[in-house]
Amino acid sequence: MIQEFNISVDNIDIDLYHCHPSFFEKGKEAKIVHAHGIRKFWNDEEYNDMYPLWNEYQKKWNTIKLKHNAMPLVSIVMTIYKRYDFLEECINSLLEQTYNNFEIILVIEKSDNQQEIKEFVEKYNDNRIKLICNKKREGFPKSLNIAIDNSKGKYIARMDDDDISLKIRLEEEVAFLEN
Repeated sequence: MIQEFNISVDNIDIDLYHCHPSFFEKGKEAKIVHAHGIRKFWNDEEYNDMYPLWNEYQKKWNTIKLKHNAMPLVSIVMTIYKRYDFLEECINSLLEQTYNNFEIILVIEKSDNQQEIKEFVEKYNDNRIKLICNKKREGFPKSLNIAIDNSKGKYIARMDDDDISLKIRLEEEVAFLEN
């Protein structure tokens, strides 16, 4: 991976980024940390409960991975009009995916609370989320086409603002489509 993607290697704080709970003393000198075994901080609910900081590590890992993925493989397209009662759960379910090479294209329809919705989504401060604010009400089909026209992924995934995805959704869909 390092050679193929020309990834520069940095020393990291082993106490923060060690991916396995069975920490051993020799690990402090490691230059590359590998998460061995099946259980990882990005795919194990029990370990996430046992080690709550792992969710924070996952977010940092996603940021590191994104720097090396120029083009997302999956574009998740979604439109929002007025309501956003479930939007937080919806976005969180996407940001917590076990598969991370994706972008989220959110088209916010023109409405009285368009700015409020925009500010709500911007709080995520995640560069995978791309916001488009329509200057007028375009309607659902046209707004979806706007999202698709602005997507960079090989695959398009659809999501509504009140949907919640299982953490393995994209991983399983990509594996199926790639095979």
